[in-house]
Amino acid sequence: MKTILIVDDEADFLFSVKTVLDVFKKDCETITIDSCEKCVELMGTEMIPDIIILDIAFPGMDGLTLHEKIKQHDSWKHIPVIFTTAWGDNTRRQQVLNLGCDFIEKPFTNNDILYILGKYLDGF
Repeated sequence: MKTILIVDDEADFLFSVKTVLDVFKKDCETITIDSCEKCVELMGTEMIPDIIILDIAFPGMDGLTLHEKIKQHDSWKHIPVIFTTAWGDNTRRQQVLNLGCDFIEKPFTNNDILYILGKYLDGF
């Protein structure tokens, strides 16, 4: 079973993406976390996701800083990260693309998220 980790501080977003994945991708476990700091705590456990959907904007540590921590962690550095944000900022988009990550702008459709995950996970 594949594990998808979604890190976002918006409860409605976490709920809606988790619901879509639970309905359309029943062979994946979806874990939601509402802060970058909690994700860092999770990195200290045995759980290793197959893919991370990560928002950029958070109070406190932002998604770009978390991405840097992920890439420095021996057990997590191989995990693909898909960034999300509601900001239509081309500078941010270019930053993400320069990191070698995919980017999906909020709001997005169910098909958008399923398509981009399909680039990384078998069976989408």
